[in-house]
Amino acid sequence: MITKNILNTRLRIGQRIAELRETKGLTQGELAAATGYLQTNISRIEKGKVNVSLDILARIVEVMGGSVEII
Repeated sequence: MITKNILNTRLRIGQRIAELRETKGLTQGELAAATGYLQTNISRIEKGKVNVSLDILARIVEVMGGSVEII
């Protein structure tokens, strides 16, 4: 069972990724191409609909020039 706290964390992380992406002037498609992930997966992550592994999170943030600590 997924708790409300887990859902809130997913949503917070997704929103932060979207903020960082937009600050960098990237579209979801551009971020997807740079990370090797599908645009639909980036969208689902940003909407908090899926759990994102640490490896994927690190790759997304690395492409945007940061580190996981900024999330």
